[in-house]
Amino acid sequence: MEMWPVMGILFSIHLDSLYEQSLRFTDYHTSPTCSPARAGLLSGMSPFNVGVTHTIYERERMSPKIKTIADCLQSNDYNTGIFGKWHLGETPEYCPENRGFSHTFVHGAGGIPQGHPGSQGSIRGNSYFDPILKRNDTFVQTKGYVTDVLFDESLRFMKESLEEEKQL
Repeated sequence: MEMWPVMGILFSIHLDSLYEQSLRFTDYHTSPTCSPARAGLLSGMSPFNVGVTHTIYERERMSPKIKTIADCLQSNDYNTGIFGKWHLGETPEYCPENRGFSHTFVHGAGGIPQGHPGSQGSIRGNSYFDPILKRNDTFVQTKGYVTDVLFDESLRFMKESLEEEKQL
């Protein structure tokens, strides 16, 4: 990427061009909590319209009838992945692998040590160091701090996608 310094500011022809061609969202409203905000971003709709009103008591479950941006990208031959927190439902119909993501590497509930009985967040002894995470449909024991583990997995996913010549 070519960059030219102008009065201490860096400009890029490519980024400037991308900006000029891009759609800009200038009137976006969100919720102050994670599940409704995530549902709004993934669906492009108000969280209340997709069934997400809170982060607890199953009010974080986005309706399975709602198409996500990942669904749209995947149906157009993009390789889609999600890494980190999902918190939009943990039963099969709500899981990210059934919401348009071809590769998932997530933890459940609102955080790794949080959760309710039967949720991924309730795995006894799970912590941010060497966490048990869910890769697609399988729980795996990992090594390292969760941020590093998630970064390494996302980087591996991108490299493999490029090798397979899949769109990201």
